[in-house]
Parts: sequence; C-alpha cells; structure tokens
Amino acid sequence: MIIGYVTNFNLNQLDFNIKLKIQSDKFISSNCRKQYVKYLLDFEFRKNFHCIGIPIIKDPPKDSFVIGHHFFNDQENRKIGSYIFSYCFEKRHYVNLPDFTFNTLLILSHPKSGMLHFKDRNKRILFIKPKPKYISLCTSREDICGPIFMKQKANIIKKIDIEVDDNCEIGDNCICKNKTLKESENDLKFIYFVPKNTN
Repeated sequence: MIIGYVTNFNLNQLDFNIKLKIQSDKFISSNCRKQYVKYLLDFEFRKNFHCIGIPIIKDPPKDSFVIGHHFFNDQENRKIGSYIFSYCFEKRHYVNLPDFTFNTLLILSHPKSGMLHFKDRNKRILFIKPKPKYISLCTSREDICGPIFMKQKANIIKKIDIEVDDNCEIGDNCICKNKTLKESENDLKFIYFVPKNTN
C-alpha cells in the first residue's frame, strides 16, 4: 500500500523482494530483578540469521547506564535467542535491568545486510558502502561469550571488553562470577544492516 502524493515515484528503484520481521518484547524489572535476561525469539532457527537489536529504556537511570545484547542460535530448540544485560559505567559493574522494551528486527532478505566473522571485521567492512548504520553481535551457541560491546568508528569496528570492579558486592549470582561464559573471536560474528536510503 502506498499512501501520500509523490510526483517522482520510480517503481524501478524499489526492491519488492525485501523481507523484514519485527518482534517487540517488554520487560518489567519487578518481574525479573536480574542483571541479564536470556530468552528465545519467535523466529525459527536459521543457519545465517540476520537480527538487529534495539533496546528502548522508558525512564533511563541518571547514572551512566547501558543495555547490551547479543544473539545466538539455539539449535536444540531450533530457535534464535537473545542475551540482554545491563551495565553501569559509573559503578563499573553489572546492574539489574530496568523496565525496557527490546525490539528485534529479523532481516529475511535485504541486499545490504549480512554476517561477517568478527576477526575479519575490519578487512571486509571496507567493502560495505555506505558503512553499516546498524550492527549486532551474534554467536553460534548461547554460552560462548559473556557481555561485550561493539563500537564503530569510521570503517573500524572494535570490541570493547567490560571492566568490572573487583569488589563485587552482589555475590555468586553476579555475571562476573559466571566462569562458563567464554570470549573467543573465532566464534564471534557480527550482523550488519544498511537501509537503502542511508547516505
């Protein structure tokens, strides 16, 4: 459906094969009181899935607070999963998640989206024009990496390791005590998405 009045509408420039799906999930902090949440999306397992995650905080805390995430393949349940965590730069530690909404964009078919190995990110991203506006981290299994961030500057994507204060007051339930989470650039990938109208 097309709504509006356009004089220079060119059907030849449109790609009707583009396929996108959106899932929006609301999280109430009083229901979980956790530093992280791990759940399966309503999207079926895809070997090379392309998901972009966007967390939206209704009432952001006053301190330096951020929500990070990565996606993973749950091959046993044949689903795509999401691992979402919260971190405070001021406290240099993980904190409980606030009330927030997490929007997931599943890109089924788009000419300017793809998945690259993280270790090759800066070699190949030079060939993506224009530079990706949206990126998300993904792994092959849910327990393969702990909370990390990505930062994009010019044509370089960096991995930011989280600094955690050694004086943890939370105890054994803190993410920093979880020794099963590993970080390996060999298994990390990142998903990129460049909307067509990006300059």
